[in-house]
Parts: sequence; structure tokens; C-alpha cells
Amino acid sequence: FAIYKPTQLHPLPLLFGGYQGARLVHFTMTIGIVLFFLVHVLQVARAGWSNLRGMITGYEIEVPEPESEPEPVLVESSDGALS
Repeated sequence: FAIYKPTQLHPLPLLFGGYQGARLVHFTMTIGIVLFFLVHVLQVARAGWSNLRGMITGYEIEVPEPESEPEPVLVESSDGALS
């Protein structure tokens, strides 16, 4: 508010060292917030967009794995031979 209403809020820019100091803090923080946002969007993209969808909706879509043939099982016959 110190930048937009310097007359009404004149004590506020004094905390930042004047009007130019308030502008410097304002633009520095704006750049910091934008960088924070971009880094987190890149992290979501790297982890997968389905993770973001799960965080927003609360549901996770699971892709079923293709079924493979069952492994053969060795069965012992009455005479002790494996078949």
C-alpha cells in the first residue's frame, strides 16, 4: 500500500527507507513470488501431471497393468516325481 497511497500511508514507506525503498522491496518480492510459482510448476511437471490432478481432486487414477500368463507350478505326483 505504501506505493499506491504514499500520501495517506506516509509512515509506511519510511520503514523501507523511503518511496524508492518501498518500490525496490515491492518489485523484488514480486519477482520472488513469480520465481517461486514457476519452480513449483516445473516440479509438478517433472513429477507428472497426474500427481497434480490427484492433489486437486483427491483421487488417483490407476492404470491397470497388463495381465501376464501365470507361472507354471510344479506338482508332486504320488510316486514322488515332479511334473
